[in-house]
Amino acid sequence: MVVEPAAAQAVERIYRESYRRILATLIRVFGDFDLAEDALQGALIAAVHAQAASPEAADWREIADLYEALQRVHDTPVVRLNRAAAVAMAEGPEAGLVLMERLDLAELDGFHPYHAARADLLRRAGRRDEAVRYARSIVPP
Repeated sequence: MVVEPAAAQAVERIYRESYRRILATLIRVFGDFDLAEDALQGALIAAVHAQAASPEAADWREIADLYEALQRVHDTPVVRLNRAAAVAMAEGPEAGLVLMERLDLAELDGFHPYHAARADLLRRAGRRDEAVRYARSIVPP
């Protein structure tokens, strides 16, 4: 689905104008500011994804910035991983790998998307042998 620029601008304008009201409503619903902010940021990230005609056409810089904002209010290993993936799409796989190196592996060891993302970024960075070794090291014999 291709979203016309005028429609995308209208969504952005409505979001900016309604942010406080939406956040207040979510706080009443969830009873928690952080959870409400997390839900609102998640909805915005989903909207940015939905506006793009394809994953490659998404505004990955904006998505990375949204994950950074989300990390300030809801800092979890998965949010940090998602930010690293978005940065990789915006700036290249090496930039994403730098952020992934900073993640606490103990928190993500059993989280399969982490391992898949790491192997994929290594491959996309042209580090094929390292990607193959990494993928083999995480697959049980």
